[in-house]
Amino acid sequence: MPILCLATTQLLQPEEPAMLVDTDERLRLDEVLKYNLSFDTPEESFTELAEIAKYSLNIPISGISIVDDHHIWLKARVGVDISCLSREGAFCSYAVESNNDTYVVEDTLEDDLFVNNPLVVDFGIRFYAAAVLRNKQGFNIGTLWIMDTKPRALTSKELTILNSLASQAIRLLDYRYTNLITNLPNRATFTTQLQSFINEFVEDSSKPCTINALIGVIHIRNMDVIESIVASHSSSQIQILIAARIAKSFKLRHILAHLDNDLYAFIVEGGTEETYQDEIDRLTAVLSEFIELGDYQAPLSVSIGLVECPAHGINSASLLTQAITVAKGSREHKQGVRTKRCSRISNSEYIKELHKDINRFSDGTAITPFYQPQVDVETNTIIGFEALARWKNDRLGIISPTNFIPIAEDSGLVIALDLFILKTVCCDLKKWQSQGFKLVVISVNFSRTTLLSKGLISVVDEIISANEGIREFIKVEITESTMLDESDPAGDRVNSLRALGLQVSIDDFGTGFSNLSTLRLLTFDQLKVDRQFVHNISKSNQLAELFSFIQNIASLFSVNLMCEGMEDEEDIEMLISKGCRYMQGWYFSKALPDYKVAKLLKNIDIISGSSNTPDYRQLADNIRKICDTNAV
Repeated sequence: MPILCLATTQLLQPEEPAMLVDTDERLRLDEVLKYNLSFDTPEESFTELAEIAKYSLNIPISGISIVDDHHIWLKARVGVDISCLSREGAFCSYAVESNNDTYVVEDTLEDDLFVNNPLVVDFGIRFYAAAVLRNKQGFNIGTLWIMDTKPRALTSKELTILNSLASQAIRLLDYRYTNLITNLPNRATFTTQLQSFINEFVEDSSKPCTINALIGVIHIRNMDVIESIVASHSSSQIQILIAARIAKSFKLRHILAHLDNDLYAFIVEGGTEETYQDEIDRLTAVLSEFIELGDYQAPLSVSIGLVECPAHGINSASLLTQAITVAKGSREHKQGVRTKRCSRISNSEYIKELHKDINRFSDGTAITPFYQPQVDVETNTIIGFEALARWKNDRLGIISPTNFIPIAEDSGLVIALDLFILKTVCCDLKKWQSQGFKLVVISVNFSRTTLLSKGLISVVDEIISANEGIREFIKVEITESTMLDESDPAGDRVNSLRALGLQVSIDDFGTGFSNLSTLRLLTFDQLKVDRQFVHNISKSNQLAELFSFIQNIASLFSVNLMCEGMEDEEDIEMLISKGCRYMQGWYFSKALPDYKVAKLLKNIDIISGSSNTPDYRQLADNIRKICDTNAV
């Protein structure tokens, strides 16, 4: 039978991506992505399996497909010349979505699901069968399939062959990203996983943390000696034993990989300086113990190289190379475990790089705003965003705001920083407006230095006027401690900003001066309660009384009260019980890049959900789902 030539353009049917993706499908897609496949490129090892399926089952057409969110990608194709199909209505899509190991359509013309399928109508496909490629984690990655232009059935023996070939295919996939001895991620997979974490951190960096992740490489220096003494089989067992020891030492969230027979690597994240050190202490302790295998006992000679993310960079390959270099740097082969960290970059270098990037503000490549949603839990809608500065330096990597904001303030660069963020926010608002999105208020932060800078009001007016139609959507946040007393000129600047038509919010209220006479002289629209204040209300009667006092102040001045730092339902429920409706925090969303804000604005009218009684939990879930889809 001649090769079936199918035009990709005939079969791809682009549609608006689904807005919401359920959790199981998101997890499945994550599993697909971890294989790091070149989707549209066939591979010889997979093609060989498809050839075996063709000839052993006497079938004209066979292949292996990987199923992502919108497409069927053919990693092997025999008797068919096509690389990609639309997932919508495809045979393989139904197979992957089924709970069965195999999926068989004996006669497509007798099946309502496929009678109008382009392969059936245009190319006469009458038979389809597939064995699902299900990995060890239980996720359906794709299929090994066969097709024919005439109806047929498969015997139990033929089904067994099909399933056996599928099992071999999933093993080939697993071997792509695992070490064959320990079944841990290999170097390629570890590098990909590390980069994925880094990319996530770029978006999640609103949480202050000195070390966002600790990356380490463990070099077993005397592995060659061990291997010369024990048989090859025992050598594999020792590698597995070492891997198990390393894994059990970690208490924090981690990823462990096996790079080579004598090299292991790990990522540990979610800790502090102290807890990271605890992890290393436990690791050192378990690697200091003798290796025992039967009658064989031996001490290990181990060196551990450590690098920090983002302090030592944001490129996964570079970070791993640095850690390997440090781990292998010592020429000593003494018994025991030695640990060495890459040296940190000095504060003077941070200042130098910040000054350089301040001067490159115009291209927007170094410093950019990320936007954290602000919500109304009474109507369960997004009412605004706070713009938070993020710094990603080419050499230093990602620098936490808790580190670079004080540097900017001390050096006087904070004025340029604040004004650049304002300008970028205005441009983003104008862009979203031109796209037809419903706009909400965006808050920008001004330091006291910026507030008192010469010519501020005219500069701000010029920036906003350059983007017509967005003035009413700008809010300036000023910390309470910025206002010192009634005679402070900062108060006049606040009122001048308000006179420009901008909204004004007093941030971190409850932690500063709290001078009512000063507030009385200001024109403002909102009070924001500091996160630490909110978290401790339930623990202190005094704070609870003070919070009630702040609520009364907001009522007295006829302004709304925003509570920030919302991270769990307990705090949210407590504040709702106290009559609070405006909130901001990680429970609802991390700070987001502009393209994800665009997704939210595009769907802002339906984010609260279709329920007659929308719930803040649904709101938070929908925000996450929309941000995680491919819809733009």
